[in-house]
Amino acid sequence: MSFDLMVFDPAVAPASAEAFAAWQRELTAWHENDEMRLDPAKAGAAPKAWFMEMIRHFPPKDGPFSLPGWDQRRTWAAYRFAEPLCWAQFRVEDTEMAASLGFEAARRHGLGVHDIGGDGRVWIPGPDGAHVATMTVSRGPLAEVRDASKKGLLGGLFRRKG
Repeated sequence: MSFDLMVFDPAVAPASAEAFAAWQRELTAWHENDEMRLDPAKAGAAPKAWFMEMIRHFPPKDGPFSLPGWDQRRTWAAYRFAEPLCWAQFRVEDTEMAASLGFEAARRHGLGVHDIGGDGRVWIPGPDGAHVATMTVSRGPLAEVRDASKKGLLGGLFRRKG
């Protein structure tokens, strides 16, 4: 089991749940051994900056920034890249720490966040920089969500105060 987050450039992401799901499927249709998807330079400046910040806490298990002994550390992650996104897969026991650090780093870099490993919410930076849940993209029927900030791990940790 794992906890997955995807951070992305919100300026190019579709605004509807159905279009977002199709866009994400297209960009993440990679093979497990696709070496090209291991290079953070493929993601663009902001997703790469997010990755560089996250690897201080969750070193990569593979790719150009991986180091020997990654599997001996308490925390680590698998990262994959496509323009304009980074997909990170964390151990399930690291869910809370990964969500907290990942979301805060996304806020600093102006990135959207898709809570793939949780309830499927998509969070976009608002005008004041605070993230707002805009839709839910799940494996089942897709549904638009107007106020999605009250449930799920990220909703509980990062609810917009107002």
